[in-house]
Amino acid sequence: MTRNLLRISVLLLLTSLSGTSWGQVHEDFESLMPTWKRSESDCVIKQGSWKQRRITIPEQQNRFERIEFVVAGQGTRSFITHDVAPALVISELQPSIRFRAAEPGARLYVRVVLPDTPSPKGDGPMTCLLRGPMYRNSGKWETLSFARSELDLAELLQEEIWILRNTHGEHVSKKGAYVDKIALNIYQGPGFSRVEMDDLRMEGVVSAQPGMDSDDRYSDPNVMQTSGTQQDGAKPKALVVREGTVLLAKGKPFFPRIIDHNGEKFEFLRALGFNVIQLRRTATYEQLQEASQLDLWLICPPPSTVGIQPIPFHFDRVLAWSVGQGLTGRNVASVEQRVREIRESDSRFGRLVVGHAEAEWTQIARVTDVLNAGVEPIGTSFIASQYSDWLTARRNSISNQKPVWADIQTELSAALINQVRSLTRHLPPLPLEPQQIRFLVYESIVGGARGMRFRSRTRLDGIDPVTVLRTLTIRWVNAELDQLEPWIVGGALMGPLPKEPQHPNLEVTAINTRRSRLLLVQRPTHHEQYVAGDQPLTGIGFRDAASPFTDNAYLLGQSGLVTLANTRDVTGTEINLDQCPYLAAVVLTQDPMVVHRLTESYNRINSESALTMHLQLTQQWMAIQQLIDEQMGKMGRGSVAASSALNEAVAALRNAVAMTQQNNLPSAESFLNIANERLALSRRELITNPLGMFQSKTSAPLTTHCSLVPIHWSLAGKLADGKWNPNGLGGGDFEDLELMQRHGWQNRRLDVPTLATQVELTRDAAFDGQYGLKLTVAPQGSSRPKLVETPPLIIESPAIPVRAGQLVRVHGWVRVPSVILGSMDGLKITDSMTGNAMAERIPITNDWQEFTLYRSAAANGVLSIRFEMTGIGTASLDEVTIRTIDLPRARPDAARQAQTQFQPK
Repeated sequence: MTRNLLRISVLLLLTSLSGTSWGQVHEDFESLMPTWKRSESDCVIKQGSWKQRRITIPEQQNRFERIEFVVAGQGTRSFITHDVAPALVISELQPSIRFRAAEPGARLYVRVVLPDTPSPKGDGPMTCLLRGPMYRNSGKWETLSFARSELDLAELLQEEIWILRNTHGEHVSKKGAYVDKIALNIYQGPGFSRVEMDDLRMEGVVSAQPGMDSDDRYSDPNVMQTSGTQQDGAKPKALVVREGTVLLAKGKPFFPRIIDHNGEKFEFLRALGFNVIQLRRTATYEQLQEASQLDLWLICPPPSTVGIQPIPFHFDRVLAWSVGQGLTGRNVASVEQRVREIRESDSRFGRLVVGHAEAEWTQIARVTDVLNAGVEPIGTSFIASQYSDWLTARRNSISNQKPVWADIQTELSAALINQVRSLTRHLPPLPLEPQQIRFLVYESIVGGARGMRFRSRTRLDGIDPVTVLRTLTIRWVNAELDQLEPWIVGGALMGPLPKEPQHPNLEVTAINTRRSRLLLVQRPTHHEQYVAGDQPLTGIGFRDAASPFTDNAYLLGQSGLVTLANTRDVTGTEINLDQCPYLAAVVLTQDPMVVHRLTESYNRINSESALTMHLQLTQQWMAIQQLIDEQMGKMGRGSVAASSALNEAVAALRNAVAMTQQNNLPSAESFLNIANERLALSRRELITNPLGMFQSKTSAPLTTHCSLVPIHWSLAGKLADGKWNPNGLGGGDFEDLELMQRHGWQNRRLDVPTLATQVELTRDAAFDGQYGLKLTVAPQGSSRPKLVETPPLIIESPAIPVRAGQLVRVHGWVRVPSVILGSMDGLKITDSMTGNAMAERIPITNDWQEFTLYRSAAANGVLSIRFEMTGIGTASLDEVTIRTIDLPRARPDAARQAQTQFQPK
């Protein structure tokens, strides 16, 4: 709010200094002569049928303009225009008109003149139309206004400029752009039409003057820019620049698909579908040359000489300078200094600076050009279907003024892998499901990401089965991203469609461009962090009230573009999907160029189709699950439901292969969807059975992946006769403050002016005994922060000694009476061995809830527990214990023994 008030004050000051006039234009149609003019049309209007006149309403002392005509045959447009005094295209400009027609479908436009760009026809400056709201009533007056449009005129013009540059080249400029006409597309179908116009207004008018740019009203010789981004006239511009949240590479919108580099050849990574490679060190001259030859971009730290010597031009293939990973508020001062040195040293003006933030995202975004953020939810307690909300909260915290790049997980966390290694001699294959990675991509798009970084700790060019499977998954996901790029690179994120009562788990998100509308369909189960794609295939229908009246609907299938059955009326478009999978993409458009591009995307030269890659992925996952099913049967732990689903998947896959061989690709895709849904269901059943009484799968590392389930049961057998050592955590009953302090419990509070924290031993927090520990974070002052960026209150236990080969069990009781606000982590419980990667997150409980964490000690050391209040609310803790047990050697019959000791206590 303060920033907005400051901006308004500056604008008022600049207006008074420069003499710019803000005003409005009002045409009330009170004269007798019609003023609207016929313009472009692709339909035949019957000769002599056009009648245009002013209508007087005596009792209201009012006039309006009426046009009547008859259309012979089909068409899509019949424009009329009204001249207006030239007005600069700015966000504050809001044309509107009162309109009435017998049928819905008419639409308001403005014509924009680009005075610095000559028309390709050589007949003056280039012009373009910006689309506004559509008339949705029948026979009633309605005000059509750009004030009610999803994007303001400046944003709409920027979208159009990108499209024009793709067609005509980078020379297309928006400098000095102004509106000179209001336009209406009054086509309503064949037959008789009557339309009426009244009360044309232009709010927020700044008169266009020759040579005046739309941003000139913000400039004044008495005002100095202090943002640090003012261009030095001696420096040429970077090859990739930022306009708002969109990147422009050589004038065209650019969506970064980034991969962490681990020594692979650049050509190999490019073949996987990546256009940006992130390096851990400054790029070498050879790497820069190779990137240039392959048309790749690089992200890397700046040279060590930054701040001392200029950065030479041979670094031109560097898209952005990286100033660190896992940044927090503690790093802001050093990052700010680093950015200042980069700006001064870089031979290119405006090259991007990116920082990866782990906390205090707002502060990191303030000193960088791009915010890179993300979590790795797969195999953790973070609900993957909330990733889009997580990203949206951070995007909103920086007022959506800079691009946010989202992390995409492609491997299980290192902490989880290390836990598994300490529990078993032989590490089984632990690939992430293709459905999980694809789900994270959809969540990132819905969250408004303008780029994606695929996280990778290990090389992607290995020949081991897990690496080959991961590489194939990434190629498959990137193939779909290539199709979606026209919308995600610079489209307007319109948000979710209203929920359908008959499909409560259906989520549909719209993204608009000028010529089309993308609908991302999601059917989450909210356990995608463990298993994805097990939602049963079913027919669904939903209504899009904002879709254009003339648009057709297409499903982006993996085998080709599918025209969807749909019905339209004044309330919108009803779209139906048969056998809808857990994720789908639908495009609404009437533009043949959009349809042509999508059709061509299925005919990539020298590359596998998405359907072929998906078939290979399914075959490999089938082999993995058949092996697990066989192991479970030998152990006497087989699941009837899992085996039955697996058999159905085998039959469906066999049919998919047969249909592919017959070149019946739509049927092949249908059977392939069935096979994958059945495989996902089989994985879910495998994981659900051993979960037993565990509150979450992060309680025990061996319940996070279907390949670990046989090891889980084997370990349960080994512990059948074992005895846990006594509790080693003193003061965890929270009965005596002096005892807690003597044992080493610590209370850490963050000094935040807007938040108040409190820690107390109270009877209200007791599960057993007389007292329990109560943690409270409350808003302080007049405003409640929407996003709490750092945990304001942390309780840490004393460190307990553990030995290599021991299993550690952390147990306790927690109560969170209402949802903790400002954070999705709620009360976060972490241990010093695995950290955030295996944290337990508790946003709310139903009265008292038991929690249990099992951890394996790989070496002699200590273990402590942290309880973090990550947002605003209250949590109570009681009876926290830490016990250990020595893992015995394997016995032949251990796997058959009951799971008695490896259960919460």
